[in-house]
Amino acid sequence: MKRATQRGLQTLAALLGAALLKLWAKTMRADEQGREHAEAAWRDGPAIVVFWHSRFLFLPFVYPTARRIGVLISPSADGNMIATIIERLGRQTIRGSSRRGGEAALAEMQARLQDGWDVGIAVDGPLGPAYDCKLGPVVLAQRLGLPILPLVYTSSRGRALATWDRFWLPAPFSKIRYCWGEPLRVAPGLDLETARQELNRRMRELVATAEAWAQRPVPWTS
Repeated sequence: MKRATQRGLQTLAALLGAALLKLWAKTMRADEQGREHAEAAWRDGPAIVVFWHSRFLFLPFVYPTARRIGVLISPSADGNMIATIIERLGRQTIRGSSRRGGEAALAEMQARLQDGWDVGIAVDGPLGPAYDCKLGPVVLAQRLGLPILPLVYTSSRGRALATWDRFWLPAPFSKIRYCWGEPLRVAPGLDLETARQELNRRMRELVATAEAWAQRPVPWTS
């Protein structure tokens, strides 16, 4: 009974959270940089969309509603709430992480991609280290011959929370900028660690570009 009550409260909190996010997003002025990179990737079919764990909260508001996407979410208790919020915002989720259910999640992502879906992955989640890509996206990209599409955002005002990833909260009524990166393809036979490092470099460069627009330093120290 206690567990059912807890689940009910989590669901209610997630529903309220989704409603709050919708209102929050409406207060902000949004623009996009590099949208042509996304359009180029989508013309060829499905894409593996990658973003940093600290900057996923407002991504559902920029991703085209016409495109089907499954977002990888940790099977943890916090992940349950996040998954409910994402689903209330009209997106599908895939449950798993590099620590729990990783192989099953990789198989489900592969199946979705082969069925024409995009997949979304927080490349440094669920527990970091922050701003350091994991191998999952490059494995999928090489296996299926599909592009990896980087996506980050920042805002003119906001604050970083005291979490492992320094989670970024845009301030209401601020300006939010979404930055799309050039698609990365992983050639057959290319060393996966080499591909991971290249993805990491591109993702960090994209954040640096976004933060330069906001006149802030990069959010990592090394």
